[in-house]
Amino acid sequence: MIIHIPKITHEDKVICLTADIEWESEAVLSSNWLHYLPKTLWYKVDKKYADSVSKCSNAFLIPLVSVAMYYNENIEVRGEISEHLAYNLQEYQRILNFWNPEWFSIVSISYAAFSDTSTIHKKSGAVCSYSGGVDSSYTLYSHLPENEPLKDYQVTHTMYIRGFETSEEDRKTQEAKIKSYTELMDSLDINLVVTETNAREFQQFAAGSITYYMTWGSVLAGSTMLLDNLVGRYYFSADNTHDYPIILTINHVTLPLLSTEKLDISCHGASVSKLEKVKIISKWPKTYERLIVCFDNPNGLTNCSQCVKCTLTMNLLDMNGTLDLYKTFVLPINRSLVRKTRHRKPFIYTPIKWIEFAKTSGRSDLVFDYTWVLWASRMKLMVDALHDQTNSIRNPLQSMYKLSAVLKRKYPRYAKCIHVIKKQRHVA
Repeated sequence: MIIHIPKITHEDKVICLTADIEWESEAVLSSNWLHYLPKTLWYKVDKKYADSVSKCSNAFLIPLVSVAMYYNENIEVRGEISEHLAYNLQEYQRILNFWNPEWFSIVSISYAAFSDTSTIHKKSGAVCSYSGGVDSSYTLYSHLPENEPLKDYQVTHTMYIRGFETSEEDRKTQEAKIKSYTELMDSLDINLVVTETNAREFQQFAAGSITYYMTWGSVLAGSTMLLDNLVGRYYFSADNTHDYPIILTINHVTLPLLSTEKLDISCHGASVSKLEKVKIISKWPKTYERLIVCFDNPNGLTNCSQCVKCTLTMNLLDMNGTLDLYKTFVLPINRSLVRKTRHRKPFIYTPIKWIEFAKTSGRSDLVFDYTWVLWASRMKLMVDALHDQTNSIRNPLQSMYKLSAVLKRKYPRYAKCIHVIKKQRHVA
């Protein structure tokens, strides 16, 4: 993979930073994967930041490292890069490879040049991503002047990435969020930086795979690197506590490794449960008309109140006795819908946690609901596993195809060999 030198163009009210991405290995070029991957990686940001936006390649390298590891592609960076980041990427790769070697192979990364550190002046202030959800609201609230006494660590900027939370979010919903969040930040004397990127499109990996959960934070980190001339710190809002399965918490460990000489990245809120966060942000009236958590069917500033994220959050607010304060949900909670929820294996920890929260809150009705969800999810996983085993016995050819697909992703030479065989058959 070659990451070419970024180019800057001006479009209406935004500037666009673009880098061409070139693939090299025969295993990738001969496969169907390439047809679904963009040819360029781009970022867009408001023109008022034109003089301060970063011109180096950090923002382009960071979200593509895991992609190159997945496809076993060595990386050549044609632009300027942080030496501190270059060093840390070695450990970043080792961690991903340690937990999932079948997904992530360690690759080599070469650089054209390192950034000049002799004239670097680290900025004061901090930025956090803001989506309007529980985690980002907690991080923002925790770093307001009344809650964070150290001035250099107070949030001075927030970042909203268009369409990052869900690909189903239409432009109208994005604009409604931006308008509301801008009003909030103006009242707090904080700058809201609106960005947009196609970085998520590179991290498609395999359809239906949960690989993305281990690397999605790198898209946030990459976007934040555009702001390293504005702030010196980025707070990543942890969406789970440290005791969740590694696939859901690995970003807590890996994201700080994506820091540079100019921008420190740290994880915030990973030792605070969702229920505790809800108790804290419920004391902040500014969240009552802005708490947006919907993933499946976002509609302006109204949550669908039926998807998993919506019902999980509504029940937390209900346990806390503050659900009626929030104007962004449609009441009442549909408990039968809650009981129909089924969780995949890495997410089975969620109903376990909600049972604990319900017990703490003295809510036996919710203990019943989430105990039902837990055991129904476990039963479904058992049935699905049995079904897969039965299909493997009935259809050994299909099993061979699945095994071959795994070998192609893990071993480029094998993929190249299969490509040559298929090519010879086609010629014959």
